[in-house]
Amino acid sequence: MTALVEGLREQWLYPKWYSCVTTPKRLKDIANESFTSKTQTHIIVTTVLDAQVLWVPVTDEYEELQWASFSVEYGRPSGRNNVVPWIKLDTTPPLIPPQSIPKVPDTITEKIRKLARIKHKNIPVKLLVGDNKELKVFEVDIDGDDIAEKIEFAKVRDLVRFLRHNLRSGMGYKLQGMFLIWGLDDIEFDTSVEFLKPLVHRSRFYPDEYFYPTTCMEFLSTTTGNEIVMLIHPDGTRYRVSFEDLPKDSTLRALETVSFDIYALGLLTDCPELYDPRTRRWYPVTLDVRNIMDIRFSKLHEYPRLQNALDHTDVSEFDWSKDSWRFSGHFHGNEINWRIVSTSTGQTWMNRSFTYVTPKGQNPKDGLDRFRRAVASIVPPSRLGGLEDWLEGLESTLRERDTSMSTDGPMTLEFP
Repeated sequence: MTALVEGLREQWLYPKWYSCVTTPKRLKDIANESFTSKTQTHIIVTTVLDAQVLWVPVTDEYEELQWASFSVEYGRPSGRNNVVPWIKLDTTPPLIPPQSIPKVPDTITEKIRKLARIKHKNIPVKLLVGDNKELKVFEVDIDGDDIAEKIEFAKVRDLVRFLRHNLRSGMGYKLQGMFLIWGLDDIEFDTSVEFLKPLVHRSRFYPDEYFYPTTCMEFLSTTTGNEIVMLIHPDGTRYRVSFEDLPKDSTLRALETVSFDIYALGLLTDCPELYDPRTRRWYPVTLDVRNIMDIRFSKLHEYPRLQNALDHTDVSEFDWSKDSWRFSGHFHGNEINWRIVSTSTGQTWMNRSFTYVTPKGQNPKDGLDRFRRAVASIVPPSRLGGLEDWLEGLESTLRERDTSMSTDGPMTLEFP
């Protein structure tokens, strides 16, 4: 793989991760820039005690040559799922520097010239992944401008490697003289093969706990078991799962040992069935999200099964003892707009606000009693601070005005 490191053209380098460029157009642009730049710095990579060391020549204030040294590590920063290479520069102990600045080998110059001559056209495509029961293979339908092809795979490993090609290499997939590009959002899975999604979205999706058929032959020989329930529990800033109606010795129990981040949890919940390789059986999964009903996640819409489960969960089953809550309300005309706020985070419960409309002409006491019952139907009054103080303040104000629960002007009472 050819890659050019970004950020090394700065006057000073610092110990940190540096990303690498592999896309053909960007490689071509950088290569062309290197031949027109007035400033070129020849760097050296040597091996010291089995470790690679990068030497960068610098000139001090007296115009004397000095060398900055950094240890070189190839990999990727924590949290990066792509495998497009990065390098990490770190400090080194005092080392004996090179004696002179070397001449750039002709092979490197020629390599850069080849990059500058790249002729390349990327074709955006959409992929539909399914299976062919007759041929006993997985199929990927490729659809884009000037191309409509089908590729077959017998092994899950090869299929996933193909689907992750753009993510792994940063370059298009060459087919029929064209370079095909796609992103994760361009891949659609048939319902029968949705188990592949976590494997494509993550380079390693819990290989010791998440199981799946390794070949299409195995996939087509599987059976379906009973429906099971996946209960989701908060675990600090992460999440755990447990199962009901699942045999105690099922290999799926391995998932109960994992602490998932929210993205991994979303990928797992998007699988309508989970696979037990010991019995070669798929178990349809129902989600129980009562313990995470107040989850806040801006990308929740990317995980439709999780979002649907949350949308259809009965709020009366929410565990209010997990936090303490306060009431916040605003009275205007004959409407009370109110919400439930966490005293620990300041966040609104489930990001929801409520509107209560009072009948016109109703006396304050009756109107507030009905509103109090409406609030109690959602949250136990014993768990909600500030409600009674707010209602007393509103009732007092209404009596001073000698008016009903319907008023022409705005009136705001916020409990701090």
